[in-house]
Amino acid sequence: MLLPLALVLIGLWQGQRGVDDWQEFAAERDRLAAVAADLEARSPRDGRPDFSLQFRHDGHIYGGPYAAVKARELRDQAGTLATVMDWRRRLPAVAVAGGGLAAALSVLVLLVGGLLGQLGTEDRVLRANHRARGLTLAAGGGLLAAAALALALFRVPGLSPYEARIVLAVALTLGTLLGGAGVLVLSRGEPIALILSPAGLTTPGLDRVIPWEAVADLDMALSRGGIVTRLLLPPGADWPERTPGRHPVKLDPKRRIVTLTVGLPRGMKPQDFADLIARYQAAHHARRVLAGRAPSATVATGVAPPEAQPA
Repeated sequence: MLLPLALVLIGLWQGQRGVDDWQEFAAERDRLAAVAADLEARSPRDGRPDFSLQFRHDGHIYGGPYAAVKARELRDQAGTLATVMDWRRRLPAVAVAGGGLAAALSVLVLLVGGLLGQLGTEDRVLRANHRARGLTLAAGGGLLAAAALALALFRVPGLSPYEARIVLAVALTLGTLLGGAGVLVLSRGEPIALILSPAGLTTPGLDRVIPWEAVADLDMALSRGGIVTRLLLPPGADWPERTPGRHPVKLDPKRRIVTLTVGLPRGMKPQDFADLIARYQAAHHARRVLAGRAPSATVATGVAPPEAQPA
């Protein structure tokens, strides 16, 4: 949420700077164009060199026919910079619009995530948080693009024009790839990673819920992609199947192991995730114990417990 707002503020600031720089280079282009036109008008038509024609620029004096040549060269350079600055003053508007859209999408994701997270009174929907990785990639792409823009505007000492073009092409390519990857990751939002309920657990990559009583053993390990959770199912339990699409789910029917890679939600630590799974398992065990005691209570008292009595 903070990065999109920062993009909006930077876009507004750079927009004003871009306008000032464009006006400065445009004025220099117009001045040099007038100087070049004046020198060309005063040059002899018969081609004789006239060294009374002089052009001073940046501490150097150019005389004779070279004065008009140099004035035209500097005019063209100023025109190129004015065009680049014209592009630059238009880009912040795109950044402002993009930042505003990203901020609106962030708010929408938070609202939708909050609503979907309330599914059921006891169900818990865990959503993977990929925003940090997406923002890192997008920021890296933006930095490379900014470096490429600076390289295009200012000459780097020690680099020939050919070498500068190669560095510029590499920086633009890497910046585009990183920025595109960041946008792709951010476009995924916060996908559902795991759904916990009193009946069991499931994930979008499986075609059914795995009941808690079907989990013979469970272990977890931390990886770069999140928490790798391995579930051991006994031979008599129903075996799930993968759903179409790309999902971080692996099935090993031979060893009866279901492996889920769960991206941690925002603000949840690995220990918090492990404690959450343990609480659902403990609650399921407690319900089984209470269900086992209910028939004994009925036999001893001859009265069914309140939950077993008809309404």
